[in-house]
Amino acid sequence: KETDAVSVTQENLTNFVDQPPWTSSRLFERTQPGVVMGLAWTAMGGAVIFVEAVGRSAEQGSSKPSKGDFKPTGGSLKVTGQLGGVMNESCEIAMTFSRGFIKKQNPNNNYLFESAIHLHVPEGATPKDGPSAGVTLASALLSLALNLNPKPDLAMTGELTLTGKVLKVGGIKEKVIAAKRENLKTLIFPRGNMRDFEELPPNVKEGLDVHFVDDYDQVFKIAFPQQLGAPQGAPQETPDEASQGAPEGVPKGAPNETPEGAPQGGPQEATPGTLGAPSTGSTVVGPQGPPPPPESTGGAPQGPPAAESPLGGPHGPSSPDSTEGAPEERGPLEGPQPEAASQ
Repeated sequence: KETDAVSVTQENLTNFVDQPPWTSSRLFERTQPGVVMGLAWTAMGGAVIFVEAVGRSAEQGSSKPSKGDFKPTGGSLKVTGQLGGVMNESCEIAMTFSRGFIKKQNPNNNYLFESAIHLHVPEGATPKDGPSAGVTLASALLSLALNLNPKPDLAMTGELTLTGKVLKVGGIKEKVIAAKRENLKTLIFPRGNMRDFEELPPNVKEGLDVHFVDDYDQVFKIAFPQQLGAPQGAPQETPDEASQGAPEGVPKGAPNETPEGAPQGGPQEATPGTLGAPSTGSTVVGPQGPPPPPESTGGAPQGPPAAESPLGGPHGPSSPDSTEGAPEERGPLEGPQPEAASQ
């Protein structure tokens, strides 16, 4: 019996195998200041998330403080995106650390001390919790304050301490698979997760440039490679920009244009845009299913689940992951450090 020949292409594939279970979560084609990609674990597997950081001038919105605002010093920080208690603490840690870090890079840059900063982690309807977005949050703040684009096709995960140490997280397998699904080439993981990565199948690790780090200084050099050839804290200039010079009153190391009403030494407002795994020390996005295989020093997930849907669609509640031990007590950052106020 003769049969008709059928040509299966990318365009008509869904006619034969239905819709794909995963769709791209890329919100930006190009990187921009204040937007950094992170990696998360969900009950459905790994996912790419974004952290957005935007500076707000006094003229924007109401002058009355709203829920989520806290003011460690003259500036303020507002966080949104249904973040749980642990992730809210990660935001405070990231802000305190970033203020000290930027003072070492560029002492004249007061942007994080004087501006009203808004951090958001889409999707807004999806609950998120855990400490593993710490390095991503700090990178978004520094990207905004220094007006730097992060490296393209880069994603990161890791808990950040006040002294800049990067601690082990969970869900490495799921996060690596999510990165490959989004065609991300460069990944930053804590050095404590090196063994977890090495145990993955070769086809999962193939084609990835993975960096294992101990502290945030290493993260910064990888995420913002343009800084390696320029004085730290000073955004690179094109030949035309360099010949024109910076406007009068703008400190060295700050973007050349300062929006009206914004403090000098900081960048222009970043356009709103976009930039976390199970088990120990990870950011959890969406519902909790069976936890991944326990890590050598991991703990069981803690806390009640939060009711909402996972990244990408309604599937149920999520719950915070457990933290993995406390980092050893360390001294304060070098230089004057503003004390982070609790929410």
